[in-house]
Amino acid sequence: MLFESLNRVGVAVYDIDQAIADFQDLFGAEFYGPFDDPDVGIKVTTPKHLGLEFVSPQRPDDKIGTTKILEQFGEGLTAVCWKVSDIEEAEKRLIEAGLTPMTKMQHGPMKETVFMPCKKSHGLTIVINEFPDTNGLGMESARYFGAEL
Repeated sequence: MLFESLNRVGVAVYDIDQAIADFQDLFGAEFYGPFDDPDVGIKVTTPKHLGLEFVSPQRPDDKIGTTKILEQFGEGLTAVCWKVSDIEEAEKRLIEAGLTPMTKMQHGPMKETVFMPCKKSHGLTIVINEFPDTNGLGMESARYFGAEL
C-alpha cells in the first residue's frame, strides 16, 4: 500500500517548550527534542507517542511557512503526515492530483516532502515520509539531531 498510515499531525506553536509542558501535563505526552533544524528554520519536537509534532519558527523565512501560519491564524493544527512505502511514487501521485511541493528534506534515512496548503487539501499542509520500518519517525529524527537513545 502506497499510503501506509497516518504518522503524525503537526501543530504550529509560538513557544515550543510551553507546548511540550502543557501536553505533558494534559496527556502525559512524551517527545524527542525539541531540536533546532537550522536548514528548515524551525525548532521541532518528534513524538514518542500520541502522534503530535510541535513546530516553532526560528526565523521569518522558515521553509515550511510556520511564521506565516502563526501570523495569519495563530497556533493550531497545520499539517497531516503520512508514512509512505515509496516517496517518489507518492510525490508523483500528489503532484498529478494538484498539490505543489514546498520543500524536501532528509534526516538520516528519513525522507520527507512537504506540500503547500491549498483548496484541494482543505488548507492543510500535507507531508509524506518514508523511513525504515525498524524505527519510528520520531526515533530516526531524534538520532539525526544527535539525541542518544
